Amino acid sequence: MQSKQTRWYEYVRRVTEGMSAKEVAERAGFDQSAMTRWKNGMNADPKFVVQFARAFHQNVLLALAEAELISDKEADLHEVRMGLEDISTHMLLEELARRIDNSPGRTAHGAGLSEDPDYSKLSDQDGYDLAAYKGEHNIGHDDIPHEP
Repeated sequence: MQSKQTRWYEYVRRVTEGMSAKEVAERAGFDQSAMTRWKNGMNADPKFVVQFARAFHQNVLLALAEAELISDKEADLHEVRMGLEDISTHMLLEELARRIDNSPGRTAHGAGLSEDPDYSKLSDQDGYDLAAYKGEHNIGHDDIPHEP
């Protein structure tokens, strides 16, 4: 009696088209008997599914959905939100450094602003006209008239 092949086994066959069970098992790093079990209708272990997907450069979420370990809707998830309390200090610092390096206005070497900033937007103009405006000469301390 032939057992019904699972969605997972059909997926494995599509991904590994033309490969023998031995070749698939060797590439994915598991025993060839797993292929036989899947062919006979057994469900795949999540560890094997992930291992298989990575060995064959497949989307892990899609593979988990094909093994019916998660839903198709879950596999279509594109973004996972984490709270700050879930992120390690190291990960947080790496993300901060990445954002700083990719921020607009950075030079190719990441060594500061690429043009003079416009300070006129920092605060309202005061009665002393000391704010430097974009395109105007910046006022230095020695340029300000001093009382005698």
